[in-house]
Amino acid sequence: MSACNAQNTREVTTEIGYIPKQKAEVSDEDYRKWTFLLRSIYEQISKDSGYLKYGDHLNIATAFIKLKEPRQKVVDQWYLAQQEDLESTAELFPLIYQSSRSVVGYLSDSEYDSLIGKFAEVVENKHEIRLNPSEYALENNLDTVLVALMAHLNEKDQEFRMSDMGKQQLIDEENIQIIDSLYSLHKKYIGNSLVGGEYQHVMWAVIQHSDLGHQEKYLPVVHEGVINGELPKTPLKMLIDRVYMKKYGYQIFGSQSGGDLADDATIEKVKKEYGL
Repeated sequence: MSACNAQNTREVTTEIGYIPKQKAEVSDEDYRKWTFLLRSIYEQISKDSGYLKYGDHLNIATAFIKLKEPRQKVVDQWYLAQQEDLESTAELFPLIYQSSRSVVGYLSDSEYDSLIGKFAEVVENKHEIRLNPSEYALENNLDTVLVALMAHLNEKDQEFRMSDMGKQQLIDEENIQIIDSLYSLHKKYIGNSLVGGEYQHVMWAVIQHSDLGHQEKYLPVVHEGVINGELPKTPLKMLIDRVYMKKYGYQIFGSQSGGDLADDATIEKVKKEYGL
């Protein structure tokens, strides 16, 4: 039985507000960074409905790993992520934990391989019933040409990202040129109102994978899109972190792996600036 599916004999829940005590093997910077992430998650769900999404569970699990929490606490969060959204968890888990080395002490090599194999089957099955962009556009009274183009960009954005970054970089450069043209035409973030919830993230993803110049150009556009309900807040936080990492060497929300957090005053200033 998979380590992430062994909780069927007891109720698994998340203790909202739980912040681990600092372990001796956890550095002060790591403790600050990962407890900051936990507090941010707890704060966000208290503002919303108190409802944890699959991504929240995965982020909590990652924080628990970095904070050297017991194995069961981490495995519980992976289990809850799967219960909340198995398909999305199956796609995101291998990106977060790219080898068994990243989960040493929490999954054995065989458990990791078994779970990755299971997730690969889930993703493959999802692709077999891939959404038809034209049908989706017609069902939701959206522009079929624009939806089809965003669906195409969505696929191109991931075509070689896990296998050949040299090829992917060339595609990223082509993709952002298309976004430039679309923005010149529509003069706003191309999100929920134009292409629906299924493709609201695509413009952001292309921007996120572009150069710093384009990221800075479109940061206000993405911000306005969030204000107008065109996409959720999390992508905006990730774009802010990407820009700040490139420009200043630190981040605000802790979404970028390997980067230190800014000082508390800078964090509060940026959060206030963007209403986050």
